[in-house]
Amino acid sequence: MTPETIGDVIVALRTARGWSQTELAKRAGVGRNNIAMIETNMASRNPTLATLRAIFNALDVDIEIEIVRRKSK
Repeated sequence: MTPETIGDVIVALRTARGWSQTELAKRAGVGRNNIAMIETNMASRNPTLATLRAIFNALDVDIEIEIVRRKSK
């Protein structure tokens, strides 16, 4: 199954590494609640680009490449 949202992508990348939301939040320097809200697409506002960059950097994934890859599908 192909991830449908940025939250789905983050869940897939995080779980592939065997990390909890808490571990990802610690590595990214963001709150665990932010991770949970983004992953479940329940954030009251869209996450900032800075937050997404921090998360993707922690996952060692280039966010720009991921966005381009998703747009080309």
